[in-house]
Amino acid sequence: MRKFILISLSLGLLAACGYKGALYLPDSEQGKKRAENEKKRASAAAEREQRAKGSASAPSGQ
Repeated sequence: MRKFILISLSLGLLAACGYKGALYLPDSEQGKKRAENEKKRASAAAEREQRAKGSASAPSGQ
C-alpha cells in the first residue's frame, strides 16, 4: 500500500511540473512567430489586469 501511494504521488508531481506553453526552442520562423504571439498575449493580459486593479482602487462617484 505504501508503495502504491509513493508511486501515485510521484506521478502526480511529475504531471504537475510541466511548462505551460511551447516545449521547444523557436528556431524556425513559425516558432519565432508563435513565441512573439505568446509574449504579446501575456503582456496584454498583464495590462488588462493592471487596468482592472486601477479601476477597482479608483474612488467611485467621481
